[in-house]
Amino acid sequence: VRGCEMELSWKDYIVSKAEWTALAHAPEDSRFARQSVVKLIIELLNPPSHDEVRVYFLQSKKWVFHHIFIREVLRHPTAKNLAQFNAIHYTAEHRTFILGTILHYADQDIYTFELAPRDTLSGPRIYQCMVELRDRLFFGSKLKFRPLSDTHKDNIQSAPRIPILDSDELFKGIKYQPLTEGEAYGKLRILRKTDDEMTFLDSIDPATVLLCEVIPTDLPAVAALITSDIQTPLCHVALLCANRQTPNMALVGGASDPSLSFLEGKYGKLRIL
Repeated sequence: VRGCEMELSWKDYIVSKAEWTALAHAPEDSRFARQSVVKLIIELLNPPSHDEVRVYFLQSKKWVFHHIFIREVLRHPTAKNLAQFNAIHYTAEHRTFILGTILHYADQDIYTFELAPRDTLSGPRIYQCMVELRDRLFFGSKLKFRPLSDTHKDNIQSAPRIPILDSDELFKGIKYQPLTEGEAYGKLRILRKTDDEMTFLDSIDPATVLLCEVIPTDLPAVAALITSDIQTPLCHVALLCANRQTPNMALVGGASDPSLSFLEGKYGKLRIL
């Protein structure tokens, strides 16, 4: 039996377009036109080999955050504290859960498996995920992995060959992406991929205009957010900004743009239209 609740909450296989539609979140926002998203969790069993897994494809309008599903449905103790949860399940070598997303880009009819940009999952584990997912999805033969960071690109070099979709190919020509419109005034701080994310985010205050070289795993209260990579539907920080009405945009290569880095540590106004 696929799924476990009378009200659809999750499935362990998606065997048809109808099942995909029942699970997927398809944002009405024109910035994400014709994209749909299913959040997924892969639970690693039988430590330390983890040669068996349990897969949850989430009803992604109901469960927009992985950790809430794990806290409320799976009742795993690591989900009680969000900071601890993020540290374990995005960066620890030994973890219980792999947290990912399946996206469908309808215009290109492309399906991708994606991890959070700061996820350090090893290449062999990424390969294991792809093999498992391709067996569980009706479009499995079309599924590609989209690396969202240099870490992802480096890690997959140590894995058997898997189909890859590069972001430059997917978003060719797109440089600017407004997500949450508005104005903000604050001090520009730049979170670089070499920084320790948790330490850096603990050091900023709500009057910060935060420019990120890599899309962060979490986001404290800030005046505005700019990411150097295009954001995707149900991206955690995009949801937080929308809920908080925090101005949010992507500017490809923004963290390495001298006209912006020159302003680091200075106060200014940002307007997103």
